[in-house]
Amino acid sequence: MIVTDNSEQNCLLKLLRCVLKDEPFVPDKDINTAELLKLAVNQQVYTTVLPCLEQSGILTDKEKEKWNNYKLSEIQKNLIISSEREALCRDFDDAGIRYMFMKGLIIRNYYPQTFMRQMSDNDILYGVEKRDELFEVMKKNGFYLSAFHPASDDFFKAPYVLMEMHKTLFDDNCEVKLDLDLWKRAIKCEGNNSRYNMSPDDNYIYSLAHMCKHYSGGGCGIRFVCDMYLLHYSNDNLDFEYINSQFKKFGLYEFYQKVMRLVEAIFNDAEYNDEDLQLLNEVFAGGVYGVIKSLDETIEESGGKFNYLFRKIFPKKEFMYRNYEYLQNKPYLLFPTYIKHFVLRYKNKGKDAKKTLKKVLKN
Repeated sequence: MIVTDNSEQNCLLKLLRCVLKDEPFVPDKDINTAELLKLAVNQQVYTTVLPCLEQSGILTDKEKEKWNNYKLSEIQKNLIISSEREALCRDFDDAGIRYMFMKGLIIRNYYPQTFMRQMSDNDILYGVEKRDELFEVMKKNGFYLSAFHPASDDFFKAPYVLMEMHKTLFDDNCEVKLDLDLWKRAIKCEGNNSRYNMSPDDNYIYSLAHMCKHYSGGGCGIRFVCDMYLLHYSNDNLDFEYINSQFKKFGLYEFYQKVMRLVEAIFNDAEYNDEDLQLLNEVFAGGVYGVIKSLDETIEESGGKFNYLFRKIFPKKEFMYRNYEYLQNKPYLLFPTYIKHFVLRYKNKGKDAKKTLKKVLKN
């Protein structure tokens, strides 16, 4: 198996392999379990490896208690989120809003147990022709619009339920371009009026493209590599002729080959070279979703404090036109819409806005 210069990284790779391939785990000698668990949290795979670690007998009683509390908290959180998601889906069906699950909501089903695949949020693609109806459903269920982007409308409900309702796969400004006809190739679910399942081929393509997006934007974690291993060796009877043609069409084929070489080196003892090792080091260095820019860096890129705050209050016209579609026919409402936008943002994220303002002024 591929080996890095970091003993905790090597142990984590061995654990992931043992869990996902159902192999026995032989603990390394003198492993720093505190650092190992810290790394597992940083990579959001601690619920994946914890059962195997517990069976190994290398955790202290105090560590077992601490990490079992983490696991129970994660399970409780998932139960609440699942309940909220099911209620939303029932209302989507009643309102005739097309929708399909994305990302972790699909991939978790490939893990030995679904709780082993941690998720930060729920990603759902919906038919934008019913955007007004979607907003009504979210409001009815106690969600507020916490953010909106060209690719998604994000809704939040306390204490921790975040639903990213995607209009498209990626923002037009994203480096990764992927124009798949998902709805045409999707499979309609039995017993649901409006729910579709993404085709396994398209899910495979999108999962790799999503990984590439994070890798290009600052880095991606080892969980993405685990996802690709499970998808690649699933029983989905994937059409690799179609998959490879799409990777080549959208300029993802070279990255795909790099990722699969790393997958083979970790899970199937394939030979590896310095390039593969470099990719693995970059994966670990990037955390789960890449290194987030500091506030100082963001302010500098914006051209200073004034420009940063101005754009927070008055986003670019392109942003406003994409997210307030009535402006396409009524551009004279742009200024009052800026006021509406500001009020909504302050109402929903007032405390966060105050904290950010204080930090900006202190810099």
